[in-house]
Amino acid sequence: MTLFQTEFAMSQVWQMSAAFLKQTLAVFSAHPGIVLLYATPVALERAWVVLRNRPIPGASLAFLEAFVNLWRLLLCAVAVWIVVTPAEAAYLLKILQSNSLIQATVDSLSLSLGKHLWLLVWEIGFCIAACFVLNFLLSGFARLWVMGQDVEPEQKKNRRIAVTAVARNLVLVPLALIYIVIVVRQVLS
Repeated sequence: MTLFQTEFAMSQVWQMSAAFLKQTLAVFSAHPGIVLLYATPVALERAWVVLRNRPIPGASLAFLEAFVNLWRLLLCAVAVWIVVTPAEAAYLLKILQSNSLIQATVDSLSLSLGKHLWLLVWEIGFCIAACFVLNFLLSGFARLWVMGQDVEPEQKKNRRIAVTAVARNLVLVPLALIYIVIVVRQVLS
């Protein structure tokens, strides 16, 4: 059994990856204020937790984690809202209002996934690799930014962790969410 069904399969994966990346960057550049507005509270909370000098009591920490998780759900909803067009949203609502349309859509989706699962697996693999590279670059940026500061080594470490957490939450998380929504939208269409 071969990994690719055709000799052009790998080029097809690269073309899809490039198209999804272009769509992700287009959506991000069309709505940077909205994305950053919804990503900023989580980023600031992460920095505050890391830079805080005293331990956080259990109840407060649980509240903060609940807040962050709820806000991330809101960020997921925002990612769907800025990616999905009004026509696609209306079509999805139409499908959800009819049991027979839901069944037909699920059948169509399962056939599509059966035919193109290998493509989707490679696409998600490329997405994970891109996120690792971007995370490495953001960590390197944080290390360089903190390196020039004249503070104690422990404070340097905490500042580097805080800058990395803020950068991840402002850049990496929204880009990854938008990318995933675009890939899922393509699979569902």
